[in-house]
Amino acid sequence: MKLVRVSMNTPAVTIVAAWISADTGVGPITGRQYSSSLIKADPWGIQPRVGVAWRPIATSSVVLRAGYGIYRNTNVYQTLAQQMAQQPPLSFAFNSVSTPLTPLTLANGFIAPVSSTLNTVAFDPDYQMGSVHRWQASAQRDMPGAMTAVATYLAGKGLNLPQAFIPNTYPVGVVNPCPSCPTGFTYYTTGGSSIQHAGQFELRRRLLSGMQWTATYTLTRATDNASSFQGFGGAVAQNWLDLDAERATSSFEQRHLFRYQFNYNSGQGIGGGALRTGWRGKLLNGWSTNWNVTAGSGTPRSPVYRVTSVAGITGTVRASLTGQPIDGGPDGYYANPEAFAPPAPGAWGDAPRNSIRGPGQFTVGAGASRSFQFKNRYALTWAINATNVFNRVTYSTIDTTVGSGQFGLATATNPMRRITTRMSFSF
Repeated sequence: MKLVRVSMNTPAVTIVAAWISADTGVGPITGRQYSSSLIKADPWGIQPRVGVAWRPIATSSVVLRAGYGIYRNTNVYQTLAQQMAQQPPLSFAFNSVSTPLTPLTLANGFIAPVSSTLNTVAFDPDYQMGSVHRWQASAQRDMPGAMTAVATYLAGKGLNLPQAFIPNTYPVGVVNPCPSCPTGFTYYTTGGSSIQHAGQFELRRRLLSGMQWTATYTLTRATDNASSFQGFGGAVAQNWLDLDAERATSSFEQRHLFRYQFNYNSGQGIGGGALRTGWRGKLLNGWSTNWNVTAGSGTPRSPVYRVTSVAGITGTVRASLTGQPIDGGPDGYYANPEAFAPPAPGAWGDAPRNSIRGPGQFTVGAGASRSFQFKNRYALTWAINATNVFNRVTYSTIDTTVGSGQFGLATATNPMRRITTRMSFSF
C-alpha cells in the first residue's frame, strides 16, 4: 500500500510530497527507511502516578496532600490509521471552485475545472504521543458547624501536543513563491506545548440534619501554542513557518469560575431524623431537593478576517491590531471594533490567538423529588427538574469576524428556562 507522506525542505522553505510504499518503506526524497506503519512507534508510553497524604499534627484535623501523574493520549495511533486509510489510493478528494464562468448549481455540482487533491491530511513520520504532566498540592481542615475548608493548587504541562498547518501557504498580496509546490492538505505534527496553573478554594458543609452544600471558586491561567489542541479537525495555524506565533491563552481557559451545590432531604419520619408525625409528617417527610449555581468569566475567542484565497485555500486569517484597547467599544460590545483591522497586504495578522474574552456565564438549576410509599412494595416517585430557573438571558457566541457589522456583538444565547417532570410507579 502506498500513502502520501511529506518532508520538510528547510533551505527552500517549502514542503514537498512523495509516495512511499509501506512494503519497502524507503522515502524517495530523504532516503529514510520507515517502518511498515510509516509512523514511528512509542513503546515507552508509561503513565506513572504517585500520591502522598500527611497529617502534621496528630491531634489536628489538618491534612496535607500532594500528587503527580503522567497522562498520555493512547488512542492517537488508532486515529492516525483511520485518517491514513482515507487517503489515496484508498480514497480521493476533489475540489470544484465556483467562478462567474463556471458557477456551481444544484443541478450540476461537478463542473470544470475539477481538480483532484493529492491528499487531505498528512502526518509527521516522527509523530509522538501527546502527554500531560499533572501535579497538585492541597491543605484540608475541619471547621466548626460541620464545615470543611480545602485549598488546592493544581498545575499541568502538556508536551508533544498536536499542531496543524497547511503547507506552502502565503499571505494575501504575495506572489506565490512556489506554484509547483503541493498544497491543499493539512499537515499534523506534535511540537505543541501547554502550561496551566490553577488555585482552588472549596468550602463544604458535611451532611447534617439532611442538608449539605459545597461552594468552590477556581482561578485559572493557561497558555499553549497547540493550534490543534483538540486533536484532528481542530484549528489550523495561521503561519506555517512560525508555529510559535500560535502561543496564546488556551481556548478552554475560564479565568474565574464559581460553583455552588446544595442538597437537602427532609427525612423519613423518626427513623430518618425528622421528628414530624401526623399530617405534617405525611406532607413534609421524604422530600429531596437540589440546587446548582454556576458563574464564571467567558472563554477566549480569536479575531479573524475572511479571505478569498490563501494559496488556493478559502477561509480566515487573524486580524491585525490597531493599537486601540481591545476591551473598549460601545455598550453591549464584548470587543472593540476599532481595535482590529484587516491584515496589511503581504503580511499575516498580528492579533494574538484568543485575544477576545467572550461573554460571562451564569446559570441556576434546581430539582425536587419524592417517593410515595403504598402498601407492600408499591411506590410512586415524582420528580421535577428545571434549568435556568430564573430564565436569565446569557450569551454563548459573539461575532469575531473583523469587518462584519455585528463584530463584537452577541449572536446566540444559551437555552431558556426548561422544566421537565417525571413520574414512575414501581411494584
